[in-house]
Amino acid sequence: RFSHCVCVMAAKALKLVLRGDQQSVLTAIVAADEKLRTEVTVVRPTSDEEVRALVPENKLPALVCPEGILDAPQTIARHLARVVKGSTLAPKNTDTAMVDQWLSLLVTEFEPSVAAGKAKEMMAFLFTLNNMLQPFVFLTSGKLTFVDVFYYGALHPILSALPAADRLPLASILRYFDNIQHILYTTVPAPLQAALLPRIDLGCYAPVAWPPRPEIDYAAALAHHSAAPAGEEKRQKKTEGKGKPTPAAPAAEAPAATSTASSPAPPAEAATPAATPAAAPAAEQKPKKEKAPKKEKEPKEPKAEEAAPAEEFGALDIRVGHVVKVERHPNADTLYVEQIDVGEAAPRTIVSGLVNFVPVEQFQGAKVCVLCNLKPKEMRGVPSAGMVLCGHDEPAKTKVELIRPPADAPAGTRMTVEGIAPEEVKILGPKVWPHVQPEFHTDAAFTVTYKGKPLMTPQGPCRVATLVNAAIA
Repeated sequence: RFSHCVCVMAAKALKLVLRGDQQSVLTAIVAADEKLRTEVTVVRPTSDEEVRALVPENKLPALVCPEGILDAPQTIARHLARVVKGSTLAPKNTDTAMVDQWLSLLVTEFEPSVAAGKAKEMMAFLFTLNNMLQPFVFLTSGKLTFVDVFYYGALHPILSALPAADRLPLASILRYFDNIQHILYTTVPAPLQAALLPRIDLGCYAPVAWPPRPEIDYAAALAHHSAAPAGEEKRQKKTEGKGKPTPAAPAAEAPAATSTASSPAPPAEAATPAATPAAAPAAEQKPKKEKAPKKEKEPKEPKAEEAAPAEEFGALDIRVGHVVKVERHPNADTLYVEQIDVGEAAPRTIVSGLVNFVPVEQFQGAKVCVLCNLKPKEMRGVPSAGMVLCGHDEPAKTKVELIRPPADAPAGTRMTVEGIAPEEVKILGPKVWPHVQPEFHTDAAFTVTYKGKPLMTPQGPCRVATLVNAAIA
């Protein structure tokens, strides 16, 4: 009981000291965290004497705590996340390195360029940050943390000053900032929203009218492809016809029989023994002459057809998919059965062998890339109408990562590659994907490329999380 009282007293001893009506990211952090709102007291002295009484060095903002006085905003935020138990803005303990990386980037590159008024350096950083933010909803721990609030505070004055035309190339930053701003304004109670920075109406988003996509009857396609091939009937007829006379043979034999019946066979042919050895070699030569037409029957066209399918990327129908539901396959331990929205009337059922690589929590609700026009097939009794594309290391295939389209890309959006026009959607032949697949890799920025060109949506490229020069399957 005594230790509990000491902890409460220590927590209540946390005082965030600000000057007058000073706005700080720290006030937004305290307002957005319910636990911090109850454990941290915000103090605004009205005179220099009151400031020096609390903070002798007169450096504000500052945090007065049992450990001493902290005056660096990032140090204050780290300390609050560590000592206030249950803080909702605290990152996971395992993400310390990523927290350091993001905060260091902000302090060493972005803030100096802004403070020095170097427009070129600042814009160069913004474009770099725009590319880095493409696969992220939050910067760390898969949730809103104080790191996101720091970036929200750093980006706010820049985006509020940029004209709308200059904001458009920064689509990932706009999407990220708008999401953080929305969360803060919806979670912070209305009386405390004065602690937040003024809301910015970005006004950059407009609905996109996509052309209608042709409907494919996948059930009929599955029934068609599961039926016996057309060549099977011909093979069966050939096998049934073996050992039986052809219909032309009796007609040819009939006149021969009548002719032999009308004229008696010459006795010399039957009696002369020299005729039999002469007939034998003649009979042996006939089959050899019959082999010649077989060589002529060997057509070159089938060989050309087998090597023909050299379709380009345009034949692939790769779309943005939203994973609605994931469950384990009832008949296979390594397979998932997913329901994925690919922009059609109902989600598709797709079976993927990702149990050993992608946890259910990471798969459920994710945006993924789906190859939609493969021939449907059954996998352990469950029909599958597509394939979830992933990146994997070569050749071991010990690490597999989902390919992530931009978070704001709508489900059903078809992927494109610069310079290749998309073709009409149809079921792929069996040799198309194996022919095209080796041309897919990831580059040094984790972007998925086809022949060196990024796999794109209108909202940006598709990426994996950490794999460089990975194969795609």
